[in-house]
Amino acid sequence: KSRFERKKIKKIKNLEKLKKNINFLITGSAIGKTLDKEIVAWGKRKKIPTISIIEDWKNFKKRFIIKKKIYYPDFIFVVDDYAKKLAIKEGLPSKKILISGNDYLKNLIKKKNKYNFKINNKRNILFISEPLSEDNPNKPLAEFGYDEFKTLDLILKNRLKGYKLTVKLHPRETIKKYFRYKDQVKFIRIKNLKKILKNYDIIIGMNSMLLLELGLYRNDIISFRPNSNNNFYGGKFGLTKNIEKEKQLRNLLRIKPKNDNRKFIKSIISTNINADNLLKSIK
Repeated sequence: KSRFERKKIKKIKNLEKLKKNINFLITGSAIGKTLDKEIVAWGKRKKIPTISIIEDWKNFKKRFIIKKKIYYPDFIFVVDDYAKKLAIKEGLPSKKILISGNDYLKNLIKKKNKYNFKINNKRNILFISEPLSEDNPNKPLAEFGYDEFKTLDLILKNRLKGYKLTVKLHPRETIKKYFRYKDQVKFIRIKNLKKILKNYDIIIGMNSMLLLELGLYRNDIISFRPNSNNNFYGGKFGLTKNIEKEKQLRNLLRIKPKNDNRKFIKSIISTNINADNLLKSIK
């Protein structure tokens, strides 16, 4: 908890009414032309300190680009020292980067013992989708070696007989984009960790943050990125089994992996950052 009062806003015009009482503007860091960038731009015009939070370990620079122009806030909060190193490697200014920890993951870990679950459906596969095609319109297959459609096609091709497949849509995705699959898969939109954990025998994604969340509770989460040209940090953290080959997928659909998340959990729990002290240092 923080001593600073929090206000949520949905439109820039709402900020004008609060202007005199704002100490900081704190935003997320979504890719594309989003509200967080509008808030940062408004804050810079009004000379109010701006902070953007990255709760992930990828796409650092891309989060601040619109039409080839870079819009950095005054400060960027990242999860840990590893994230800071990756951000600097991608070109983010080191002086702007501060480590803030990740209270969301920490709270998930604290709830771990309460999430006693038993997998109910032994023949259900969940594919966690991402809008790679939308975020990378200049042919993600050429850039990464895969996209959401190629990955889904290979899962469908190699799933065992009798197994059903469900696609967990990203918040920015619609069922319409997967129209040609409508007779082969089901869809879910809401992220309900408890239901996902117990209702799907096999969980496969690509680079989604949701894979990390699930990997805190289960040791059999799979990151499948066919012919990948990049790496997914979930494997480094012991939260996912990273695979790039179709043969590897076939094997894991028969015998699930056994990941080891203990080191990552210990690292998240041990990162103790006092939010108020961090904000005071900025002020």
